[in-house]
Amino acid sequence: MSLELNALFRKYAAQMADYDATENTTQQTYANSVKDMGEARHRDLRQLAASMASSGMTHSGANLEGNVNLNKAYEDNKVRVDQERNRAISDLARKRLAAQQDYQAAEAADSLNLLAGAV
Repeated sequence: MSLELNALFRKYAAQMADYDATENTTQQTYANSVKDMGEARHRDLRQLAASMASSGMTHSGANLEGNVNLNKAYEDNKVRVDQERNRAISDLARKRLAAQQDYQAAEAADSLNLLAGAV
């Protein structure tokens, strides 16, 4: 392995490590966001139920509407967070593929250079 190829491999390995770290951070951020949203949803639904119960409106249309609105807001936020995570993971996959292709092209060029030098 030539020195140039060795340096390219180290760069490739460092890029892969950076992409792995970024993916781990993305996944952790996503998990925390979903957890926080779920906790907020349950808290808000409990508060709404308590508020409606104290007003004697437990079985009212206003209570039903409040529940629907809270659940819809949660689902809308969940979709947005899912899309953000999927976009970040897709970007990382493209970067990984590009780095791998760059390294493989350099490796092939290095092999050709060695063969050309041997002839």
